[in-house]
Amino acid sequence: MKFSLSTPYTLEYRTPKSRLSRTVTLADRFDVEIPEITRFDEDEAFRARFVPYDRYQQQRERYLNREKKQIALLNNDMHLRGFDGKLWADCASDSRTQMPDLLADVLRLGDERYYGSDFPSRIIKDHVSKNGRAHPAGGFLHWLDTHEDNNRRKRVLILRSDGAATIEGAEYTRPDNIAEIIDDQRDRVREEVTDYAQKNFVIQDGRLFAATPPPVWMVGAEPNCVYRSALRAAKPMPGRVLFRIDDKAGFEAIIPHISAAKHYTPFYEDVEIFAADRSYLAIDQVHFAIEGLKGKLTLAATGFSDLPDETLHLWKAFRRAINAWDPIDADPGKIHELGKSFIEAVPKTNNVKTALGPDFKAFCALMPMLDLRPRIKPEDDPELANLTL
Repeated sequence: MKFSLSTPYTLEYRTPKSRLSRTVTLADRFDVEIPEITRFDEDEAFRARFVPYDRYQQQRERYLNREKKQIALLNNDMHLRGFDGKLWADCASDSRTQMPDLLADVLRLGDERYYGSDFPSRIIKDHVSKNGRAHPAGGFLHWLDTHEDNNRRKRVLILRSDGAATIEGAEYTRPDNIAEIIDDQRDRVREEVTDYAQKNFVIQDGRLFAATPPPVWMVGAEPNCVYRSALRAAKPMPGRVLFRIDDKAGFEAIIPHISAAKHYTPFYEDVEIFAADRSYLAIDQVHFAIEGLKGKLTLAATGFSDLPDETLHLWKAFRRAINAWDPIDADPGKIHELGKSFIEAVPKTNNVKTALGPDFKAFCALMPMLDLRPRIKPEDDPELANLTL
């Protein structure tokens, strides 16, 4: 089924009367054929109801306009289908029930902020299904960078089947005073998004479905408490470790080991599971733990100048190893040992220990439970491939 897609890209160019380059954010529009399937492999791959903590539910509602009829769109149920080893969410239904995830904090192109007091109303009018089945009037709004926090998302994608996809407020016309193009991302972004759309969207019975990571349990230590919650989709989170959503026992068992604090926060979001196919719920815990710790390292800004030389050498070795992490070809055991050696060498009174200590504790408590054998990328050697025993 053919869809019109629209997404932003950057163009760096120089004008005839300037030696300095300019960079602008423009929007591109092109057609993509979305694969169609006759049926899903599993209609009840995952079905559950998330139970937000009261304060979190209020935060979700603040994303919407104060009118009660708009708040009423919120729904904490989740129903995912299974196909080709992935979980799939109904885009029309999600456009209504997951409004805060759809809105983010801003919808922006470059430095232009596209929001205001009527922002939720415009999104509801253009990009929310009227009944949870029909396609939205302005097309589906999808974030390509869903791993980012809401206030950092900026890679928006509009998909529309009954007309030209348009990002409101975006500029589609290229400048007419270009003397030299220095960097044009349009073709690269178009190729990347086309590949993404064909792998991460399917049509079934006229309805659009998007691939989604499995839901997970998330836990992390703070200086004075333990932070815990269910996440609707797995993603790396600074200082947090993740568990399969069907492994609540393992999730609860690690909590006492990551903090000496007596105070546990309420579940930011709990979950009641009604149906779950284990084959669709697997996650790479090693990858998420390493990426989560990597995201927290940048927040430790002070204390390094007071570290002993030997500890600084350990820090540099650890940073080199974790920055080179590749989930396909790397040695997670080495990263674990380097991280453990570094944090143990930091004096207790140092600010680095205060800032990173709880996160390293969660990381070091989880990693020995996982498979830390070296990961080796398979070689594509035609001669070896033809060998038989």
